[in-house]
Amino acid sequence: MLIKSYLRHFIVILILVVLFDGRLTAQSYNSIKGRVVDKRTDKPLVNVNVFLKDTFFGTTTDNDGMYEIEKIQLGEYEIVVDIIGYKKIIKGPFRITFREELEMNFSLTERDIYFNEPVTITATRGKSIATEVLASVDVITSEMIELQNPDNVADAIDAVQGVNIRDYGGLGGLKTISIRGSTSSQVLVMLDGQRINNAQIGQVDLSTISVEGIEKIEVVRGGNSAIYGADAVGGVVNIITKKHSRVEGFNGNISAMQGSFDFHSYKADVAYRSRGNSGSVTVKRITSKGDFKYSNRFGNEMKRENSDLMSYNIFSKLRHEFGDPHSQKSMELSYKFINSKKGTPGGIDAPYFKARTEESNQQLNYTYSGKLLNMMNDFKLQGYLHSNNFRYDNEEISVLIHSLFKNRAYGGEGQMRTVINENSVVTYGIGGRYDWLSANNFPDIKTRTTYNLFLLNELIFPLDEMTLLNSVYFVSAIRYDGSNDFGNRISPKAGAALKFGEDWQTSLKINIGRSYRAPGFNDLYWPEDAFAVGNIDLLAESGSNWDAGFRLQYPILNGLYLESTYFANNMKDLILWQQTTVVTEDGSSKLLWTPLNVTKTKSEGVETNFSINLIPRILTLSANYTYLNARNLSEVELLKNKLLVYSPKHTINGSMMLKLRSVTVFYKYNYTDKVFATRSNTISLRRYIVSDATIAYKIAKQNRGMKITFQMRNIFDEEYQVIRHHPTPGREYRITFGLDFK
Repeated sequence: MLIKSYLRHFIVILILVVLFDGRLTAQSYNSIKGRVVDKRTDKPLVNVNVFLKDTFFGTTTDNDGMYEIEKIQLGEYEIVVDIIGYKKIIKGPFRITFREELEMNFSLTERDIYFNEPVTITATRGKSIATEVLASVDVITSEMIELQNPDNVADAIDAVQGVNIRDYGGLGGLKTISIRGSTSSQVLVMLDGQRINNAQIGQVDLSTISVEGIEKIEVVRGGNSAIYGADAVGGVVNIITKKHSRVEGFNGNISAMQGSFDFHSYKADVAYRSRGNSGSVTVKRITSKGDFKYSNRFGNEMKRENSDLMSYNIFSKLRHEFGDPHSQKSMELSYKFINSKKGTPGGIDAPYFKARTEESNQQLNYTYSGKLLNMMNDFKLQGYLHSNNFRYDNEEISVLIHSLFKNRAYGGEGQMRTVINENSVVTYGIGGRYDWLSANNFPDIKTRTTYNLFLLNELIFPLDEMTLLNSVYFVSAIRYDGSNDFGNRISPKAGAALKFGEDWQTSLKINIGRSYRAPGFNDLYWPEDAFAVGNIDLLAESGSNWDAGFRLQYPILNGLYLESTYFANNMKDLILWQQTTVVTEDGSSKLLWTPLNVTKTKSEGVETNFSINLIPRILTLSANYTYLNARNLSEVELLKNKLLVYSPKHTINGSMMLKLRSVTVFYKYNYTDKVFATRSNTISLRRYIVSDATIAYKIAKQNRGMKITFQMRNIFDEEYQVIRHHPTPGREYRITFGLDFK
């Protein structure tokens, strides 16, 4: 009855929103249209942002540089024309009168002073400038991914502030993510907006996700259950695949990479575009012995054994665009396949020389999106299928292990984003998912059915130009999640921002919300064996979080950006596996590992991000610093107020990018403070410093190009461990040779 009541109320809200939007927009037919070109070449500029200042009315230019903004309310406005690399134009104020159609054309001039302002989708479920949203968000673009030459998603995001990659060592070692002191299962990982955390264990091994076919990766820090539901406690990682080729006809590239420890990689991709149809296919193969050297507990030099890897990656995407360019609809079908076979060496304190792992991931996603009814409504319908098979074999322990886990997930979501008026936009939708697990050590198949309703409202209030404060921005969100096995949950969130200045931009922001994590199938249903048993009575982990900070974006020193945020996250009912006396089915008592809701934690700290363009378009410096104080609030005296394991207090990341015509030099620096490896803080791992450098040489001639990249990782051969007893490789190199064709 409760579910039906929520559904009825939600449907009524949707109907009222659409009707309200239709009633407003039906009042007039006012519009602004025109063309945007490069002032020097007079060629049209594509994807230029054209919008009415301090409103939600806006659009982007098409392939001919044309734009049109419709259904504008009567009143006085200023129009903004902006794209990276060109001087921003603000024209006005001007008045819109009844049934008026204005034509405004613009010629943009290239500029030397500019800020990198990527667009984020994850932060608000709609396109927004990353530096203007309330959430703390970093966007790693495809250009940056290509320059870093990462082996997987973990390598691509390891320098993001607040992010800690828990690396079990080597190319094929497990790599999970922690954000702001969270556990790995408290971070939601998505592919094109759909979760890939499975219901069995919750966490995602980022070493198994290749970067092929990725347009960008968005990392949103802080609790976001009000927008994305379960597991978004520490933050959200959204992997967004490439939409389509921008070049008509066929284009693509082939590349080969060779590196230390007998590393070999071969990749080929082909893309095609003709009018509104496009498609792409990427294939990649990686092999490595992974036999790097390390020092054992006694200081003797050893070689890592059984650490080999062989993987195949395939990514393909088809896209069809149709309709008017300014109200265009599109259909996309993407498929991502990853298969890896690798040795599982275990820790150096108890190594395995024959243990093997094989994993296969398949992800199929269909998206239909565009405008609905009028220019004020953007819709998106998604359906997806995720399949994961995981096999682990180990005959080197007393109890032989031959595990096979098969996870399946089927789901879909409908979303609408409606501009109510120039100061208000709402995003709302409904979704559902079915998780299925079959395992050879589970007595029966486990399933989970979840469903959700969500509503997000954005309000912007422009102020008089005579005041120092330009505008006030509010965001509120609420989400209802239901499940057949761990209960129902309502998650709220709210935030506000004050924006000062136009060229000298200063923003103050604050967010507050609640988040939760659902227990996994292993937590709930693990069948009793000689060592462990699940706990069907577990509660979902829950907590409150808030952050506050400022952003400065000033046109001095060729462009300076500074952001700093204080955050706090309080969690209760954390699920931890621990040894306890359990009454078994036959009535006897046994000491087993079992999960319990036993712990409270508090994580607080400060994130600071800084970047500067010392020489425009040539030399850029960036750095970020994270202070993290993550504490265990357990009542157990031995654990009370202890630092959480593998949560460094101080982390510093820095980078330098130097561009000289055909040559690009990129340097990356990381300092990580010491961490504790035990909950009682009796054993710690020392701090470490790691530096990487990349030199890329690229030339292009007509329909083909060539790129040669040399990369050296861990330049100073630092020997360190991120996870106790799991060494990481020392100095290693990568050489890549690639050819582009059109």
